[in-house]
Amino acid sequence: MNAPVFFTHLRAESRFLILATLALWMFAALCNCIPGSLPLLTIYVAGTVLLAYYILKLSGYFQYAVIRSRKSDLLLLMFSILAGGILQEELLRMVLDQPIWNYQTIVTSAPLFAVCIFIADRTILKLTSRLSNKRRIALILSDDQKKALLSDLKALKLMEEFSFISEVDLFNDHYENLKELSAVIISRKAVKEFDRKALLMRAHLAGIPVLDYQSVSASLSGRIKLRDLDYATYLLEATPQRSVNKLYMDLKPVLEPVAAAFLLLMLAPLAALIALLIKLTDRGPVIYKQRRTGYLGIPFTLYKFRTMRIDAEKDGPQWAKDHDSRVTKIGRFLRATRLDEIPQLWNIICGEMSFFGPRPERPEMVEKLSEKIPLFHVRTIVRPGMTGWAQVCAGYANSVAESRIKLEFDLYYIQHMSPRLDLIIMLKTIKVVFFGSSANERRLRLVRSELLEATGL
Repeated sequence: MNAPVFFTHLRAESRFLILATLALWMFAALCNCIPGSLPLLTIYVAGTVLLAYYILKLSGYFQYAVIRSRKSDLLLLMFSILAGGILQEELLRMVLDQPIWNYQTIVTSAPLFAVCIFIADRTILKLTSRLSNKRRIALILSDDQKKALLSDLKALKLMEEFSFISEVDLFNDHYENLKELSAVIISRKAVKEFDRKALLMRAHLAGIPVLDYQSVSASLSGRIKLRDLDYATYLLEATPQRSVNKLYMDLKPVLEPVAAAFLLLMLAPLAALIALLIKLTDRGPVIYKQRRTGYLGIPFTLYKFRTMRIDAEKDGPQWAKDHDSRVTKIGRFLRATRLDEIPQLWNIICGEMSFFGPRPERPEMVEKLSEKIPLFHVRTIVRPGMTGWAQVCAGYANSVAESRIKLEFDLYYIQHMSPRLDLIIMLKTIKVVFFGSSANERRLRLVRSELLEATGL
């Protein structure tokens, strides 16, 4: 059992298989569409469920940490059931030359199956969580690590589900406590010192999960905290580059320019309207060009709709501020909805950027931040993105401290790059576009994180 599964109560694989099978059979019965051959329907249901399960397995549905949003779970369920149903239908047509359902039925029913499974899964989890006793966790950590971990659990409203015992308690009464433990969380440094009576190995042999603190912390917070960073853990906990992930990474540089060109064409009327509003409300150019540091540190010219006055940086590069007086009226709206980023589709077409990734910084800022923040250069090992994990979780950075926090989110993204994480980022970005972003909420989150870093509280 890994840390994400243990802490976020992710759905069990067996539960999905049962719920998906029941959903398909109930649909067939309620719609009175069971064909004459019952064995044939049984083969279809079993095949569809197993194919959907395999697609979810490859996408990381059963192992991935759900940090903030579960909307991507519902979309993954829809896609997997739809793909599984179509594949199974094609197989039966090819082998038996006999259709079961038409494609229209499959396409329209997939969302219904997904919603039913999603709701049933969450209901079962809530019921079992309320009925079960608190799980006991042994914390073999420093005081600062304990405070940080408990803060993360409290922020996710998971504290009520656990009780914690210390290293001293574990030693004083290890025979009884060991049998009752649900997990042991330990830091790598503590592993070297924690050798008395071989309790860790005994816990492992008893089937009790022994979890690494850094992995647990990252999965709960969505950040790789620099003060706890361990290179070995960072590499070992990275999302495995299996066939699906590797294929996705190989196809991104090929398909993204095509998708960007299509989007640019579709958004041309909106872009023209934005350009007109900028011209009508403020003198100066519509498009703002700026040198940014791109993939592997190579500089490129980034394009945006201009949101600031033309003399905004007459005194040189400056940090953006809340309620920045340099921002124009239309610019404030464009920034809040991220519509000022539309011209960056051209950067994607040129292969300089990706849809998802760390936001590119200005060379002057990169030089300054690299001197003050360790590993800041690591952000450039992947292509910069129009949007990214740090962008949707922490917003804009207005200081070195906030840039440090954003780097921790970027390091998490690089460690867990996958279709699933990109999907979550896309959903969050769409939400910002339609509903705007709360600058105050994001700033308070950053301040809280900064205090956690400084005090461990």
